[in-house]
Amino acid sequence: MSLNPGHYKLEVWQEAMRLVRRVYVVSEQMPDKERFGLQTQLRRAAISVPSNIAEGAARGGKIEYALSTDSPGFSHGTGYATLAVSGPWVLRL
Repeated sequence: MSLNPGHYKLEVWQEAMRLVRRVYVVSEQMPDKERFGLQTQLRRAAISVPSNIAEGAARGGKIEYALSTDSPGFSHGTGYATLAVSGPWVLRL
């Protein structure tokens, strides 16, 4: 395992990591009743984006990379749906 994975240099991965940090900061301000609901789901959706990018980059080939980043599933579908119902916290992202 490389100590300096190639995906660290990708702008898309860096932007995805910034999104994760923003989601964590904003979701921390959610009421306690959302701690195990929207907060957890938003965080998992955000984390799945850079995770899928890193996984695709580790596969090495262009086709494998494209396939792993084309349809991350949870991050696209559930993430957007979760944002849509999360109320005023979305505006802080």
